[in-house]
Amino acid sequence: MPFAVWAALGIAREVYKANLRPWLRMIRVLRWITWCIGGVAGLTALVSDMHWFLPIAMSIANSSGGLSFPERWLKRHYAPELLQSHSQDGWWPIPRD
Repeated sequence: MPFAVWAALGIAREVYKANLRPWLRMIRVLRWITWCIGGVAGLTALVSDMHWFLPIAMSIANSSGGLSFPERWLKRHYAPELLQSHSQDGWWPIPRD
């Protein structure tokens, strides 16, 4: 599902020249919905005697993480101000006393 969403957004951007910035909010909501549904389904599968449903529930919950790829792509192309800024110097450890 996440890669299908990413492909659809890419096609909409290239073919239709659509402004996809409003989709950022919808992708975020979809990530939370899939995480919640997967979590509830996973707990239901564990508590009840439906252990066969656990891999399906885990797949639904993992789709939430997969949707972070198209979300980051949208942020990079349409809302770069929402990305976390990185230090120009890189990572420097704190000196030990």
